[in-house]
Amino acid sequence: MSAITDLRLALQASGFSPIPVCGKRALLPEWQTKINIDATEVAAWDVQFPQWPNTGILTRHTPALDADIRHPEAAAAVEDMARAQFDGAGVFLTRFGEAPKRCMLFRTANPFAKIYADFAAPDGGRHKIEVLCDGQQVVVDGIHPDTKRPYSWHAGRQPWTVAHNDLPEIDEATARAFVEQAAEMLQTQFGFERIYPSGNGHTGHAATGEHEPVDIEAELAAMADGASVNAVHTRIIPSLLRKGEHPDDVLELVVDETMTRVGAALNWTREVEIRIVVRRILSAYRNLLLKDYDPTTGVIPAWLPGEFHERWIAAIEEGRRPDIGYNKAGFYPRSYGPKTTDAAGSGAQKTQDGAKSRKSGERRVLVLQPFTPFDVSKLPPRSWLYGKHYQRRTVSLTAGPGGMGKTSNDMVEAIAMVTGRNLLGEQPEERLRVWFHNGEDPRLAHPRTWLPRVSLAGRSTYCGETIC
Repeated sequence: MSAITDLRLALQASGFSPIPVCGKRALLPEWQTKINIDATEVAAWDVQFPQWPNTGILTRHTPALDADIRHPEAAAAVEDMARAQFDGAGVFLTRFGEAPKRCMLFRTANPFAKIYADFAAPDGGRHKIEVLCDGQQVVVDGIHPDTKRPYSWHAGRQPWTVAHNDLPEIDEATARAFVEQAAEMLQTQFGFERIYPSGNGHTGHAATGEHEPVDIEAELAAMADGASVNAVHTRIIPSLLRKGEHPDDVLELVVDETMTRVGAALNWTREVEIRIVVRRILSAYRNLLLKDYDPTTGVIPAWLPGEFHERWIAAIEEGRRPDIGYNKAGFYPRSYGPKTTDAAGSGAQKTQDGAKSRKSGERRVLVLQPFTPFDVSKLPPRSWLYGKHYQRRTVSLTAGPGGMGKTSNDMVEAIAMVTGRNLLGEQPEERLRVWFHNGEDPRLAHPRTWLPRVSLAGRSTYCGETIC
């Protein structure tokens, strides 16, 4: 049994609901339902999902006060206020991932929806306070995907060493009151400005009245057939995104509710529904939220999830237009348009030596040099490693449409070369060291899609189709 499994079982024994996490995202199917599961299922995760080494806990009965604040003094002030109010009511646990941001754990017998407040600091930075509860999770152990450092706990107090019943108790009313008090403190002491995204029922800053509040629960309850589903989706998806909900969470919520309520009437599979909702989420971003967004202001929109901020800022600094994309790993920030380094954002591109090569719209003339035939006699003789399939000191690529068996074929041959086994009458000259790599269409590739899969000859490799 691994240390990760031991920790997850210890969390379960302490009264928490652990789940495996990839970075900060929960990818386990129906992870919100993993409340009361047996130890056998928990122990199996380490084998089933080795690519998800981080551990989270469901916040349904363990609300998490997340001070998503990059201002050190302001973040500490929120924790101090929470300690002053709750420290005497139980064991106070504070987790750090990307300091000075921090997260504090509580317990509740009556789960409630997420509570949050957004702020703009005097320096233009965006900050947030959230109370995660029903339908959310929080990472408690592992490596932070951005800092590449382990999550840590204040004073060594960790949830797997503290009983769940020993945490301070909180309810929805108390949580809402605390968020409002913390918001007032941040405004008066640090000059933060409260941001109210349009469409969430507020009428303060950034609420233009253009979008009416949407009752999510009432809308979901109104779904009865295909026609009503379309109408409900067009109302609730933009509303949820304007509130700053992560699009992965919106996708999961909308698909789960739709399939549960009217799945039989739709007469299609969950996979079909996922594709439909993904398109609607991307459409909501591009046709509603991004349509009125001006990247030249350098301001991060209040509806953008926190984990997208870094790449969003990088796109703006490059003079490119930020956008939202989607792949198998989920939604992610991307950009388009030519890079620029000039303040006016003219689209001028620069070469490595810093000289401008051309501006957007200009044509480039290529001067072709005379072709000199290559003397093939100068090539070294071929040195076959395995039959006449692979040569020494070369990279061999298998390419073709999906589903043709490229990966299966190459893995069998790679294993035969590593182990020195005979395959189809061909015997490797020796046991070889193999590098095996998988590459997708570069137009669809994204860093989040590269996940470690197998290890050959003691080397960490990736799912793939390149052998050398």
